[in-house]
Amino acid sequence: MVTPDFLRKPAVQEWLAGERVKSDFKALARARVLGGDIDDDEATVLRLRSAYAEKTGELDQLAAGPIDVVVAVLVAGYLARIEPSDHALAGVIQAGFAESGTCQQE
Repeated sequence: MVTPDFLRKPAVQEWLAGERVKSDFKALARARVLGGDIDDDEATVLRLRSAYAEKTGELDQLAAGPIDVVVAVLVAGYLARIEPSDHALAGVIQAGFAESGTCQQE
């Protein structure tokens, strides 16, 4: 895998190393795969943006790109572990969670 240069910056690495940041990224990736509560996602993104600004000294709006990239990498990693024969089952489960609204965040 090729890592984008901006993810190698020391301040960004420090941001990514935070326990709350790690937890928030996992929650966003899980919500992206299973579907989730938009309000929870927005609160999570706001926390990530705030932590990004605190660690990097940049405007919190500049966190949007790094957040999207990290979530995409986590989702791709998760989906890559699903056997091709199980993709249909994963889709049915995802649809079930989305319809029932029972996707729980940790």
